[in-house]
Formats: sequence, C-alpha cells, structure tokens
Amino acid sequence: PTKPTHEIRKITLFSNIIIMLGGIAVLGGRGLALTVIRTQKGRMNLQLSSCLSHRRLSSSPLTFLGGRERRETVSCHPLKERRPHHNCKPIAYCHGIMKRASTSMAMSKTHSMCTIANTSNPHSSKEEDLGSEKQLSSNWKDHPLLNRTHYIPTLSIPADKIHFLVSDRNSPLDKQHLASAMEEWNDVHPKIKIVRDSPDEGADPSGKKRKVVLLNPHTVLKTSPQSDTLGNSVLQKAFPNLPSETVQTLASISAKPGPILPIQLTYAHLSVSKILSILLPPSALPPPVGYEQIGHVAHYNLKAHHLPYKHLIADVVLNKVDSIKTVVNKVGEVGGPFRTYDMEFIGSDHTEEKTNKDDCSKTYVNVVEHGVNLQFDIRKVYWCTRLSGDRLTVIEQEFFPPTLSSSERKEIVIADAFCGVGALLIQTLLKFPETQIYANDLNPDAVHYCLENAKRNGIPSEKMQVECGDAWDFIAGLGMKESLPHHLIMNYPSDAPRFLDALRWWPCGNGEEENYFEEDYEEEADYYYEEADKDMKREIAQTEDEDIVPTIHVYTFARGDDDNNDSHHEIQVEKVGQEVRPSAPPRNAAQVAIDLVAQGLLPEGGASEVTKYRGEFLNKLGCDIRTREVRDVAPGKLVVCVSFKATKKLLRHIQGDFVDLEDT
Repeated sequence: PTKPTHEIRKITLFSNIIIMLGGIAVLGGRGLALTVIRTQKGRMNLQLSSCLSHRRLSSSPLTFLGGRERRETVSCHPLKERRPHHNCKPIAYCHGIMKRASTSMAMSKTHSMCTIANTSNPHSSKEEDLGSEKQLSSNWKDHPLLNRTHYIPTLSIPADKIHFLVSDRNSPLDKQHLASAMEEWNDVHPKIKIVRDSPDEGADPSGKKRKVVLLNPHTVLKTSPQSDTLGNSVLQKAFPNLPSETVQTLASISAKPGPILPIQLTYAHLSVSKILSILLPPSALPPPVGYEQIGHVAHYNLKAHHLPYKHLIADVVLNKVDSIKTVVNKVGEVGGPFRTYDMEFIGSDHTEEKTNKDDCSKTYVNVVEHGVNLQFDIRKVYWCTRLSGDRLTVIEQEFFPPTLSSSERKEIVIADAFCGVGALLIQTLLKFPETQIYANDLNPDAVHYCLENAKRNGIPSEKMQVECGDAWDFIAGLGMKESLPHHLIMNYPSDAPRFLDALRWWPCGNGEEENYFEEDYEEEADYYYEEADKDMKREIAQTEDEDIVPTIHVYTFARGDDDNNDSHHEIQVEKVGQEVRPSAPPRNAAQVAIDLVAQGLLPEGGASEVTKYRGEFLNKLGCDIRTREVRDVAPGKLVVCVSFKATKKLLRHIQGDFVDLEDT
C-alpha cells in the first residue's frame, strides 16, 4: 500500500438500501453512518455512528452485519472476491464466519445493541434474552437510540421580535413549524429551549441583538409544490415549505435563515419508561408502567416477562432518579397478620452488593408526607404511598368538614383500629391539635414506629394513646370509654367488615329509649321503621343528639357482579316471608361493599337471610350510608370506603333486640 496508514470514508445509509462493500453486506437504516477505515495490512474496520438526519432512528431499525454496538470498531478479514449466487441473499464475512442475512431480519425491530446478524429470531429463546440483558446492563447508556444528535434549522430574527414570533397569538409562524412540535421531542425532559442566542450575533451589520428560533425540519424543509414559483427569496429557498405570506411577514421583521445547530440528546433527556421501551426486547414489552417510591426505595411489582431484565430496569431507575438509592421487587402477595410482603433487592447505590436479612439500612426509609416526617422499615410494616391523597381527604372532608364549627372541632375524638406507622393520626393532630386520638395495631413494629413518629413530630403523648392488640378487642373496648369516638376508621380492606360485630359492646341509650323499643317489638315491622309516631321519633332524635353518634369508616375490597359469572347467582331467589322474589340484578362495586359491611353488622335472621342488597336495611336504622372509591388494585377490583352512622337503633339491633323485617 502506497496510501496513508488510515483512509477514512463516511457513507450515509438510507432506508432499506443494501450497500455492498467488496463482499461486506450492510443493511442500512435511516439516521446511521458507516465509517470505513483501511489499514496498511489490508484489514478494514467498520465503525457505526449516527449521522445528520431529521428522522427518528427507530423508524427504520438497522441490522449491522459484524458489529455489536455503536462505539465499537469491528475488524473484518481482507476483502475477498465473491460473486453471490443469484438466488442467495447478500453474504457477510466477519471474522471468517459466513452469515446469511435475511430480508426479514432487516425489517424486524431491534431493541438491543446492533448484534451480528442471525437468520433466527434474536428473541426466540430465553437464553438469548438473558444474554442481551447482561450486555445491556453494563453499557446501556451508549445505546445509539439513547444518544442522538439532531441538526436543526434555525431562523435568525431581532431579539425584540421574539415574543411576536413565538408567543403572540397573531404570530405568522404556525406552531407546527417550531422545533417544539417535533415528534421526536415529545418524551424529552426538560424541554429543549427553542429560543437561543445567535452564535453569529456579531456578524449583524446593524448591530442589533439577534436570537435564533429552532424550527421543525420535518415541516419547513419539506419540498412544496409552490417552491418553484415563489421567486428567489432567501427565506423561501432555505425553508421551501413555508407559505408565501409567512415568508413575506418574516422578511418584514428582518428575519433570515440562521445556522444549522446540532442538538445532542442523551438518556438524561428521556423518561424511565421511554428508555426501557427502547432497551427492552419485544418479549418484555410494554415496559413496567411505574413504581411506588417510599423514601429512597423504588418498589416494583414486576410481571413475569420483566423478571429476566430486572437488574437492567433497576439500573435505569437508579441512574435517572437521584432520590432513589434502592430498588426492590415484591415477591408474592401482601398477607399475614401484619400485611407485609417479601421482597428482593434488584438494585442499590449502597456500597455493599448484598444486604443481610437482618440489616435494614437499605429499607429503613424517611418519608415526608404533607409536612409529617415518618421513619420506618418497609420490610416490617405495611405502607402505601398511593393512599397519601386519601389520608388528606379523610381529614379534611370526613373528620373536619367545612360545616363543622370551630367549637365542635375542639371536641373531636378519633379512633383508628389499624393505625400502622401513624401517618393519618399524626397529620390530624398537627392540623387540629385539640383532637383526642385512640389508636391500635396488631403489629408491634408498627406501634413502635407510630410512637416514635409521634414524638419526632412533636405530638404530646397524652393526645395520642396507642395500643398493640387485636382490633376486635380494641373496638369493643371503646365502649368502655367515657364517651364514644366521633369517628372510627378501619383501614384493613381484606378483612375489616369482620370486626364490625364488636360494636355490640357499645352502649346504646338510656332507659326511656329501651321502653320505646320494648313497646315497639309487638308492632309490625313496617310500623317500626316507617310509620312510628312523629312525637316519639322526635324524642328519639333528641336523645341521640345528646350523645355522640359515631361515624364508622370501613375500607374493603369489592368487585361488581359480573353478568357472565355465575358466582353472583348462588342465591337464585330471595325468600321474604312466604313470598319468593326473583334474584336481584347485578351490583356494582359500591353496592357489593355495602353488602359486605351489612353482613358484618346485621345478625342472621335480623334483617334478611339473603346477602344481596342487605345493606338497604341499614338506612332504615338511620345509618346514612355513603361510599367512596379509594383506588383500583386490579382490573375490576376496587378499594371502597363505606361510611355509616352507628345509631342507637343499629346498636340495639346488633345486640339482638330486633324484629323480623320480612314485610319491609
């Protein structure tokens, strides 16, 4: 060789064009360039890099024969003379290995680093997926689709005209012509600034300060049928797709074509979801929709097809979110008496790679919610960040509604049968310091953290009495207090209605009311509930007003009846006395939740033997039932909060002093 040691040529590859380089076959794709380097020894190096392109790289994926990733140089054997058979596809020689490139391979999506071409599906086996995950975990930041340079045309205008051009409602430049309208930048955060200082500001002979506006190359550079008939305007030649009226208006404000600016975008500009949608193979798509952040811990609930890539997912989150230091994946379901769950560590910024089971340094978190500082170990207690808004709703709309007078706010007593680490109660006391709190939890760790958090936030010990025991005993024991609580909250969706029969231990009125009920037992049910004497009803209401009528808030899981599911047809008919009625229509989730509460409250035989629509009897006891959907936990499965008044009638009914309601 008489030529220099290295001869470098750059070749731009266009969409779906096969370029033969002396026997080396390359399948091209938009937005990629191939650098060919010859050496004195006759070897040829191929280097793949991004080129000047205004189209998305992902719109036409590239399969590169012989390379592994964008920044690696691939060495090939000396060029050999070979004439492909006319029935064969182009053949690539790479390290002496012949690979037949199929056309379908070039058109398939490639979500990992560009790999040596293979006629088989690159994601056809679990082993190949795992190998790809190991490769991506180490160098995913260098993926070509995460590191793109966009060369953007600009418009140079006087600085005092920027507002008129970009922000004014009467701007001559349509929003679609601005770079902010580029589809490629929809997922870019923070947003790219489209107004910048002019790089050649000193070249303006008028001496006026100028700015450049980034334009959308897809709209302003596209050829227009009018472009040949609009004269020799500099602006029109630079941006052939702009309407003539726009060009004339721009010329009138001294606008002129600006320089082409390179805008470099990296993984730092993309969201976690967008990055994973690029990196993960088709078998793992769509990517995980999100995670729950608890302090410095990101808690995932990965599906089976995401598990082979759990470490890659964790690494992306750790690199993208500064506040995340540990990533865990839930194993199994929430269960046990303390509502906890097993978890595995899939990523951490801590120095040690593995965490001892007894070491809680990675899972001991500090959570700040609505100004309250809470600390606890997520492995030992139950916590749900998604209930943050619900806790605020309960305080502001249930405990202390706007209709409550200032004097009434000072006398509120609240009981929580499943208090956890104390988030709801501590927030309540910080907002309304005069409140008296009674709390309970079965989990001793939760009680410990609740007391510590109360002390940490300056809550006086006499204002918040916390017990560790069974919720049934706690609820029954509230009846022994000097006065019943104004509110009892039972946030245990999986089993809360089962504890409602503990209300039978609550006091239910004085002797006068007892006489009323004894006399009324001999009357008909419809008279008892609907046609009682008005004076007697007024007397009962006055008696109840003198005492506290607690409001119970019960959280429960509920699914609406499915017309295609026979499970809700277990009771084909409803027997009411001697009359047989058709089975009730399907219920929605709120109606199912009310029936679950009624089933926990009403003794068998007291209202009806059927379970469907049994909750309608509660309102006849003055319970004033309300429901509120809290959140979705699964398709069709909701957490519903059922609120009702624990009236004297209801308490007497629970205690067994009831009449048959078969005629109601």
